[in-house]
Amino acid sequence: RGRDLRSAAQRTHDALLALCDYVLAHGGLGAPNRIPAELVITVTDQELAAHAGIALTATGTRIPIGELVRLAADAVPHLAVFRNHTSELLYQGRGARCASKAQRLALFARDRGCTAPGCDRPFAQTQAHHAPDWVTPAGRTDIDALGAACGRHNRAVGTNRGQWETTILTDGPDAGRMA
Repeated sequence: RGRDLRSAAQRTHDALLALCDYVLAHGGLGAPNRIPAELVITVTDQELAAHAGIALTATGTRIPIGELVRLAADAVPHLAVFRNHTSELLYQGRGARCASKAQRLALFARDRGCTAPGCDRPFAQTQAHHAPDWVTPAGRTDIDALGAACGRHNRAVGTNRGQWETTILTDGPDAGRMA
């Protein structure tokens, strides 16, 4: 046996390479020809019918409707329903602290990004925010008590000076949205 004369960086590189080779050889990443991903886009029915306008992705990317139609041809669509919805997946009460995937999809369809006034963070950079806050006895993980908030605005909630208080609007054109 000889002394290993490689640098620490080279040994780390070689170890990572060996690990990657092992994972690939044993199918640890699934099928190599398919990378699972989801593309979530919102668009109005009028824009879709007219094949004109701009759709919005969760990361804030704008996609022309013509391109959206081409993408949708091979996609599995999900429907967002906003009034009189009764799906149990959207109502978890205090049984769960974190929003489910179905709730996050509904939040994206409704909020499209951070709901704080003047904030332009896209939905991919938001968290599900509870109103009233989860730590209160009234806090619940129901779609009508959640709103999208970027990390900074989600942590800025409180009753102290300079902090935000949030609520869900019950009437007007923005009923059901976080305020």
